[in-house]
Amino acid sequence: MPTTQESNSRRSSTASRRRFSAGHWIKSLVSNKKSNSDQRSLSPSTDASDMEDGVEILVPSASDVVYKYTWNIKKFGQSCRKRHSPVFDSEAFELNVNGLRTRWNLSIRFWTGMDGSRLMSPVVACLNLLRCWPEDLPGTQATVRFQFGVLCRQNGRYEMTPLARSIVSLGATKNIVSVGHQDVEIVEKHMLSHSGDIRLVCKVQVVPTGSDDEQHSLSQDMGSLLCSSDDDLAPSELPWAKGDVKLRAAGGALFPAHCCILGARSPRLAGMISDIDEKLETTPTLELSDLTAENLQEILRYIYTGRVENLDSVAASLLGAAYKYELPGLTTLCERSLLETLDAESVAARLLLADEFGCDALKRGALAFVEGHAGRMPKNMAWSVMEMVRPELFQEAIEAGIGDSASSFASSLSEAGSNSR
Repeated sequence: MPTTQESNSRRSSTASRRRFSAGHWIKSLVSNKKSNSDQRSLSPSTDASDMEDGVEILVPSASDVVYKYTWNIKKFGQSCRKRHSPVFDSEAFELNVNGLRTRWNLSIRFWTGMDGSRLMSPVVACLNLLRCWPEDLPGTQATVRFQFGVLCRQNGRYEMTPLARSIVSLGATKNIVSVGHQDVEIVEKHMLSHSGDIRLVCKVQVVPTGSDDEQHSLSQDMGSLLCSSDDDLAPSELPWAKGDVKLRAAGGALFPAHCCILGARSPRLAGMISDIDEKLETTPTLELSDLTAENLQEILRYIYTGRVENLDSVAASLLGAAYKYELPGLTTLCERSLLETLDAESVAARLLLADEFGCDALKRGALAFVEGHAGRMPKNMAWSVMEMVRPELFQEAIEAGIGDSASSFASSLSEAGSNSR
C-alpha cells in the first residue's frame, strides 16, 4: 500500500501528478459489509473446529505452485462514471499448500490528481492478506510473488503487469496486510459489455522461507550439482558433483556439468557429447561460444532444476539459445514471459524474435497488441530494422493496424524508419 512519501514521489515523477489515499483505502476495506463467514475469517481467535472443509495441495515444492484467481467485476465502468468514490473489493479466496493455509482478497483503488479529481486509469490493484493458518508461526516469513492482468476484449488475451515480489510475516494478525500493489491500465478495450464489465486476474505464489519441502525438493537437490564456474567446484568429499564434462562460454568461462543430464535434456547437446573422443584422458570441453557466461549459467539452471532466475530480464536473450539447443520447455517459458511483459516499446523487437524462432503464440500476441495500439507505436529502431530485413513481417504489422488508424500507423512506422536512418 503506497505511503504518503511514495505518493509524493509519484506525483513529482509522472505527468499526471496523481496521488493515492491510503487511509481512505484501509477505512473502506474495514467498513465494507461482510458475511458472517468473512467476519470470522478476519478474527485470529477462530477455533480450528470452525474452519471450513476444503482442498489442500500437496506437492514436493511449494514454489512449483502458482495460483490464478479470476475476478469478474460487474458494471465497473458504469460505477466509475456514476459514483464519486467507487470501492471495489473481491470476495475472499483461500490458498492451501503443504499445510500453509492463507486467505486473501483483491481490491481496486484510484489515484487522484493535484486538484482532487479521480484518475480513471491506471487504477491501483492491491493484493491483501486477510489471515494465515497455522497461527503459531512467530518470526516465519514467506516470499510472495504476484502479478495482475486484465482481459483485452479485442484479442482475448490478458495484459499482464511485470512480476512483483514481497516478503510477508506469517502468523496470527488482527489487521489486513497489504502485500503489494501495481498500476493496471483499464481503458475501453478492457470493457467486456456496455455497462463496463471487466475481468481481472491475479497470479500468486507463496513460498515459506526455509521450509523443509523447499530444502529437500528435487529441483533443490539437483541445483546442488550446479557450479557457477570452474572456480566454484564441488568440495573434495563430493567428487561425483564435479561432473564429467565442461562447457566453455564466450569469454572463456568454464562450467562443469554431467553428460547424462545434458544429453537427457537437450538433443543438441546429446549430439555434441556423442562426438567426444572417449580416449581423452582429461575432462572434455564443449565449446559454446555463442552463449555468454550469464546465459549459459541460466540454461544449466533450467536443465538441472527446470527454473530460471529473473526470467523477465533474460527471456529475450535466452529464447534463441533455447531454440538452438532444442529445449522446448525453456522456449515456452521465455515465450510466455515475453508475452506477459509486452509493451509498446518492445513489441517490434519481440515480433522479430517470434518470426525468427517460429514462436507462433508470441507472434499472434504481438500482432494483436499492435492492432490494439495502432497509431500509438513509438518510433524506435526495431521497426526500421523490420522494414529492411523482414518486409513481409513489417507489412503484417501494418495490416494489423486496421480501421481508421491503419494509414496513420503505416505513416508512423515509415517515419520511424526514415528518422533512424
